[in-house]
Amino acid sequence: MDLYRIIAELRARRARIDESIAQLECLGSACFPVAKRRGRRRMEMAERERVSARMKQYWAKRRRDRAEAPLAGGANLGRTDE
Repeated sequence: MDLYRIIAELRARRARIDESIAQLECLGSACFPVAKRRGRRRMEMAERERVSARMKQYWAKRRRDRAEAPLAGGANLGRTDE
């Protein structure tokens, strides 16, 4: 009985078993994990226009509310409204 031949056979079997295990693991889940997207999501032009219109309304309301509100305590804190 050749001990080295037996060891070589066992190593070959182990390599085949490792390969089979790897293939079975790929069947259960994705072999190649999908890379997560990094960075900022890009906006479509229509979405950008909606955001722009919404922010214009927001700032117009802020300016309108500020102009209508009386100053607390009667001091304008160095600010001048045009």
